[in-house]
Parts: sequence; structure tokens; C-alpha cells
Amino acid sequence: MIGVIIFAGIIVVMGVVLALMSYLNRPQTLPPEQNLVVEQENWTTIAQVEDNVQVAPEIAEPVIVKDSDSDGLNDEEEAQYRTNPGKPDTDNDGLFDGEEVKFYKTNPLISDSDADGFLDGEEIRGGYNPLGPGKLLNFEEAIGKVRR
Repeated sequence: MIGVIIFAGIIVVMGVVLALMSYLNRPQTLPPEQNLVVEQENWTTIAQVEDNVQVAPEIAEPVIVKDSDSDGLNDEEEAQYRTNPGKPDTDNDGLFDGEEVKFYKTNPLISDSDADGFLDGEEIRGGYNPLGPGKLLNFEEAIGKVRR
């Protein structure tokens, strides 16, 4: 008799647990007149709750930046620096225009930026500074700075 009562109690407890789980897992709905706006980093999604429809944000067309001569400067930058968008090395010094502007900070229109008689590309390949006297990088000095 006690076994039947315990068994019945277990059945009742399981029924309550299942009902509670079902209640907690039910879909949540808001009154139809409400709209939900969810803002994230760079986009906003508007969910119209009355229809349970979520409208995705419009995706902008990708901006394609053209670099006609593949020298590291896009065509807009070529216009800005007055370099030739059809020629990767406008001044024929042995360096791409993009390297000169963005890395070495030399003039892509002048083949010898420091006017020392050596082309910028020759100086770089030889380890010399194309913007003035001296080495491009003094390794002994750099190592000394790291050890300090």
C-alpha cells in the first residue's frame, strides 16, 4: 500500500515538473501593437512582433577599390599622389609607388628622394636610407637598444 502511494506521488511530481518545463519553454509573444527594435554594433533589426517577422538589415554593396597597376596604391590614391595608375613604379627607381608612399615614405615621383645620386630602390637594396645619409637600419645600434 505504501509502495502504491509513493509511486502515485512520483507520478504527480513528474507531471508537475513536465508541466512547468512546458510552461517555461512556450513561445513568448508580445501584444500585436508593439514593435521590438534590437540594436547591435553596426546594424539595426526591426522585428514586427504582430507578425513574428524579423526584417534583416539591408546589406550595402561592397566597395571595390581598384588598383589598376597592383602597386599598393588604389586608383584614388594614385590621383591623390599624382602617380601613374597604369605603371607600378612611376619614377622608375625600382620601388612600387605603394612601397614608397606607405612604407619608405619616399617620393614616388622622384627617383632619388634625397638627391644623393642613387636611386631610392638601389639605396633600399643596399641597406641605405633613401631619405638621407646613413644606413636604413643600423643593426648594431638596434640590438644595443633592445639589450638596454
